[in-house]
Amino acid sequence: MEWLSKKVVASLVNQWFGHLIEDLTSQEVNDALLSGQVNLTNLNIRRDALSFLDSYYGGSVPIEVKKGSIGRVSLTIPYSSLFTQPLVVNIEDVVLLVSPVVEYDEEKEKELERARKRQKLLHLFPESVSSEPQNQNVWGMLYNRLWNNLELQISNVHIRYEDAYSCPAQPLVIGLCLQSFSIQTTNHKWKKSQVDRSATMVNKVIDIVSGSIYINPASDKQRIVMPHINSDLWHHYLIQGLETFSINEEPFQFVLQPVRCKVKMRQQMMREARVPGLLMDAVIKDAALSLSQDQYQAITRLAQAFTIINVNRQFLKYRPSVPLKRHAVEWWQYAAKAIIGEQIRPFSWNSIKEHRKIYRDYSNLYRKYLIEGHSGELEADLMKYEDQLDITNIVLARMHVKIMISVQEPELVDDVQQIDNGWWSWLWGTNNQNNHRELMPNIVGTRRKNCIVSSLSKEERQQLTEALSKLDGTEDPERSSDDIDQKLYLSLQNITLMLSKNDQDVALTSLSGLVLSAENRLGVGYQKYSAKAESLSIEAVNIEQELVCITKLVEDTPTAGYGIAFSCDFECNPLNSAADYAFSMKLDPVELTYNQVKLY
Repeated sequence: MEWLSKKVVASLVNQWFGHLIEDLTSQEVNDALLSGQVNLTNLNIRRDALSFLDSYYGGSVPIEVKKGSIGRVSLTIPYSSLFTQPLVVNIEDVVLLVSPVVEYDEEKEKELERARKRQKLLHLFPESVSSEPQNQNVWGMLYNRLWNNLELQISNVHIRYEDAYSCPAQPLVIGLCLQSFSIQTTNHKWKKSQVDRSATMVNKVIDIVSGSIYINPASDKQRIVMPHINSDLWHHYLIQGLETFSINEEPFQFVLQPVRCKVKMRQQMMREARVPGLLMDAVIKDAALSLSQDQYQAITRLAQAFTIINVNRQFLKYRPSVPLKRHAVEWWQYAAKAIIGEQIRPFSWNSIKEHRKIYRDYSNLYRKYLIEGHSGELEADLMKYEDQLDITNIVLARMHVKIMISVQEPELVDDVQQIDNGWWSWLWGTNNQNNHRELMPNIVGTRRKNCIVSSLSKEERQQLTEALSKLDGTEDPERSSDDIDQKLYLSLQNITLMLSKNDQDVALTSLSGLVLSAENRLGVGYQKYSAKAESLSIEAVNIEQELVCITKLVEDTPTAGYGIAFSCDFECNPLNSAADYAFSMKLDPVELTYNQVKLY
């Protein structure tokens, strides 16, 4: 079983770190994992490590990692008892210096484009798991066991974006700081311990310490970090910024002040009736949000700059490196080359014939890849063709091939369940009663190289299934279909939102006793989202530039000072109604003040 554990862990590590770490090969990872104790230091982060943001932005995010490193990665892996002993992961000093893509380098541009295409294709063609119950069970049990025994510690994280291109005189700086992020296994009293092999419940504590976001809309050009990327000073400045919340004596202008969040999670290993399968309770004592007019305008300018940069990127290879003044000839040649190269030459008959040939060759090769399964050589050949095709033609070719195979060779088509790659998809699970809505046709033989279960042989899958089944046991067959599968709470004891202009506060919203909750019952497709607050108030600046209360609770009402001042509930497929959705809201009496300024 130990050799099988090594194979599973190696696949997971390659999947998680392969696209983030520069010059880290699968063979190097496998060699480092043999002993069960891994210590890697001074790892460089890939230039395209943030390409996954494209899926959330809705388009191409024209940024790159100028410099990035991980100080230390440590893994302790108990191969002889992988599913019962702690899997310890420590990551220290994660720093990234990010900037917009404004310079052209053919090789680097090709790497960025490959990464963006890979992320878009992963989003359009998500990872799939065979519809056979056995394979789905192995996948679920494997991740559950590794998660139950995971102990993770990430410390000193600083991600800083500097844009001296859009505003050369006063660069925009945006940063994310995190002192530590940890996941620990505990007992029922929330004290650190190990998971008992016969335990029916797993308790976890997730601790986020000093997480903050800052935006400096008009930074001093002499104080930014980018000019020091050719030395070790950039790393020193980012680490120092975590301690002093300033770089080169320029303080951070926080949008989110340093905050701590503690999450307690209780998960049922063997489901019991009327007991939530997953219960999470997150608590934030004090959270302060502030946004100035300059910061808001900087964010809007950044969105506009991204649009302009994306348009300019296709012409960067023609752009001269000389200034505009006294070099009119070079810039007129640049304009001519850009128009001819991007708008005329691609539509010549020879270019069209070449494109059609590439498209047909790629389609034939992708058909072979689907039928024969994963192959390193095939994947390398596909990548060469994908470098010459845009994302639209790649998607058209893939769908065309799948449709042709499903018509010509229907015996090769299999229903597979699509996996949502979202951050929280593991949390909500899948509604087994509505699986027919999420099944999609796929071609037998398609295998992702990072699909751990699919990469195992039949005998290996059988051994893994037997080992996990002994640990997991069976669920209570009498469990009702309307039992709660997941329930989440987020409590914010005090939260404030401040708006300011020219260093003058113009509005302040305060909430206390705010509780957000979410509930999910997969068996009946029921979901409920709730929010409630004990008190709320809104203040705004008057003519005398003083903050005065414009919204507050009426103090002489029977419920003032007791219970809940505000609450709202939103339900999908409500249990006590035939409607599809239900919404309810309750608000105690409030006093609103409005003063109109008259101009005479």
